Amino acid sequence: MTQILIIEDESSIRKALSLGLDSKKYQIDTAENGKDGIQKATNKKYDVILSDLCLPDINGLEVIKTIKACSPDIISIVITGNGNIESTKSAIRLEVNDYLEKPLSINKVHDSLQKALKQRDYKRNKQRRKIIEIVESYNKNSNKSMENKLTKRNSNEDVSMLVHQINNPLCCINGSAELGMLNLDDKDAIIKFFKDILTAAKKINHINRELLSLNKYEERPKEVVDIKTLLISSIKMFEDLMTIKKVSLKIDLNQYDEDEKFVLGNKFDIEQIFKNLILNSIESMEESVEKWIKIKLELDREGTKILIHIQDSGSGITADNIDKCFNKYFTTKSHGTGLGLSVVKRVVDNCYGSINVTSTIGKGTLFTIQLPVYNLI
Repeated sequence: MTQILIIEDESSIRKALSLGLDSKKYQIDTAENGKDGIQKATNKKYDVILSDLCLPDINGLEVIKTIKACSPDIISIVITGNGNIESTKSAIRLEVNDYLEKPLSINKVHDSLQKALKQRDYKRNKQRRKIIEIVESYNKNSNKSMENKLTKRNSNEDVSMLVHQINNPLCCINGSAELGMLNLDDKDAIIKFFKDILTAAKKINHINRELLSLNKYEERPKEVVDIKTLLISSIKMFEDLMTIKKVSLKIDLNQYDEDEKFVLGNKFDIEQIFKNLILNSIESMEESVEKWIKIKLELDREGTKILIHIQDSGSGITADNIDKCFNKYFTTKSHGTGLGLSVVKRVVDNCYGSINVTSTIGKGTLFTIQLPVYNLI
């Protein structure tokens, strides 16, 4: 369902828009001023912002500019009672999708929304086609031996999956930047947030190298990986984002052997297991009253398998979707690609492990990963 945030200071207009658009099967949230609107857009992903131009605290275009800095693909529609040339020019520079003058009719707003949503879908499909064209050009320009390697790897899907992985560090960068904006007078905090941003940027650089090397791909080498160290470093990447989203975190290592335990796999790939599941948990709690993530690391009774449990208090997965959630391109999110959990499943399988999911609607989801211990001796 399309998620819309209405930012309007006049309560009668705000209520009329909310009720009218709700009848058109949109999911509606409202804010009565710019500050409240920015805060809500920080804590939740929206498809559309519908903002009044003249808000009591912040100009509506400044509100849109701030929100689009973190969510550049969001659809933005400006409402005004006294349009002027300068504000129209500013709206164009911000790539505002539409500029509606009061008095409004629900049908007029609905038509504007439908037009903008179709434009967004067209743009996304165009981007997907462009990626496929780039990959196909690799195949055409490579020799027969290289084409066989790319075919074996299923290069089109790998490009999409690698592009999807960029979302994880980007979310971390957004969280660190937003916290930095709230702590401009604290030098130590700013340094810490900058370090977190640089760490996430290095992750993106690594993914870019993976993309660029697709045409000379060889099977990624397996290595001995310390799961505890990798899990903790993955969690740290999301600490700033969890602070912004007001998500509490509990890590339980009490039943994990103090000695280092290893698995055999590719470090970058295994890292994507943790990052995808943690980010999914954070995003699943946008509507939750209580927001928490519990992560537990332990060994099975025989000491031959490492168990990683990642549990959240999010919206949950329906029984019908449990069996589909690992399918490639399956998603229930308006912003989703359907790649995250399929990546997780593929990596777990490559490590000769298993993954299980249990979920209750409205209460949350628990993922349990089992990976075989690799003995160095």
